[in-house]
Amino acid sequence: MLIRDIISVIERFAPLSLQEEWDNSGLQCGDASAECTGVMLCLDVTLDVIEEASARGCNLVVSHHPMIFRGIKRLTGATVAERCIVAAISHNMAVYSSHTALDSADGGVSHALAALLGARVSRVLHPMDAEMLRLTVYAPREKADANLDVYRGTADAISQNIDFIDTYSPEYILVLSGDHIYKMNYAKMLAEHKACNADATIAVIEVPFKEASRFGIMHTDEEGHIIEFQEKPENPKSNLASMGIYIFNWKPLRKLLVADMKDPDSHHDFGKDIIPRLLADNKTLYAYRFKGYWKDVGTIDSLWEANMDLLDSNNELDLNDPTWKIYTEDATTLPHYVGPEASIKRSFVTQGCIIEGEVKNSVLFTGVEVGEGAKIIDSVLMPGVKVEAGAVVQRALVADGVKIGKEAVVGSADSEHIELVAKRVKGVE
Repeated sequence: MLIRDIISVIERFAPLSLQEEWDNSGLQCGDASAECTGVMLCLDVTLDVIEEASARGCNLVVSHHPMIFRGIKRLTGATVAERCIVAAISHNMAVYSSHTALDSADGGVSHALAALLGARVSRVLHPMDAEMLRLTVYAPREKADANLDVYRGTADAISQNIDFIDTYSPEYILVLSGDHIYKMNYAKMLAEHKACNADATIAVIEVPFKEASRFGIMHTDEEGHIIEFQEKPENPKSNLASMGIYIFNWKPLRKLLVADMKDPDSHHDFGKDIIPRLLADNKTLYAYRFKGYWKDVGTIDSLWEANMDLLDSNNELDLNDPTWKIYTEDATTLPHYVGPEASIKRSFVTQGCIIEGEVKNSVLFTGVEVGEGAKIIDSVLMPGVKVEAGAVVQRALVADGVKIGKEAVVGSADSEHIELVAKRVKGVE
């Protein structure tokens, strides 16, 4: 059988017409008219693959990923691909790759994965002709090479990462705060940003007037355009609080950030500097009104409150909403264990927990241990917390891995604030 006969069989199953435009499926190198002496299958072509194929008497390597994705002007062995090509040719070996043609083929890789996942209907999706948007998520790094070893403000967290953002040349940039809990469809916010032809769009939420002084407050006209911004005002003109969620047109924001970095009098903050500057320059700022659950968890009390909110079966966050998937790390651990004398009421208990005492109105993270006779009331216990026998924890937030000793008492039912426990609490020896 000739090599071309084997290729013909492959291409009847996975025609090259199915490959993506950027792909290079097909015969990579070799003489298709040669008699096939054996076939070696692999994911990627490496020198080890070529050598093993030769040792086994195979003159055809069928790989999933191509050796060559773009034009090669010379074969000097400077790259892995070049060395593999030279090795294949020196062994009179042909290399064939199917890649995205096999991915998209009926019964190919994508269909096989769909079947393993239990999908009842599967088909290969193709890009729409309409405008396609790509969202790139980036957690800012801190740069120490410019004597800026920490971020000086919220805007500085973006300024120090301009080089990274520039690699994507984005039209828009979405800036999020890392200590807020909410569910928001950012696509809707972007759509309003574009429809209003705004330079910046700021998500806002109505708060009680008595709490408005804690937030950056937006004063808007009837059409939702921001006409005044007050940073934590004593006498707020509005109760529309900034959520710390911004969409900017990147190019003008970039110019402003570069200037801000050089300003010795700047706080390098969106609320204190960037937004007031945009308003002063008569830029179009739009307030995107958000309705739903939102919690700033930047304090111990608010973090505790957010966890307590989850215990309300009618809470707006609704972790059980089937239309809003939540992706999280799945710890490799045993299921939780509840002892015969244990009592659990109105609480969240996650995997790996061992409960032999009483848990009431509390949230227990992975691997928490509650000993015999111990009581956990109105509290949040982070992963790995160990509460020994007879201890009482009430209205408290206990940090990761902290040990509460035998018969120790932490927190109080009458306490105005939540007790933070960040280190071991000794009990009865």
